Amino acid sequence: MIYVKYKGELRRYTNTSAETLDCTSLRGLLRLFKKNYGRDAQKAMRQCHIVVNGKRANLELTLQENDEVVFIPVCCGG
Repeated sequence: MIYVKYKGELRRYTNTSAETLDCTSLRGLLRLFKKNYGRDAQKAMRQCHIVVNGKRANLELTLQENDEVVFIPVCCGG
């Protein structure tokens, strides 16, 4: 099981700030997210920085038991 935290817009899609999921890869997590919350939610997730155990990660990362995954929206302004 992994612990997933949602920030910003993703909280609106999930109706929670965190949840525990059974997933072994970040790519699998994206598929699970689409299945559970829909395509628009998955698009929003793809726009986020992905941090695993405090370090920036890419989609190729294999997740381990008790990993903490945080999706942080990219902020921009002018």
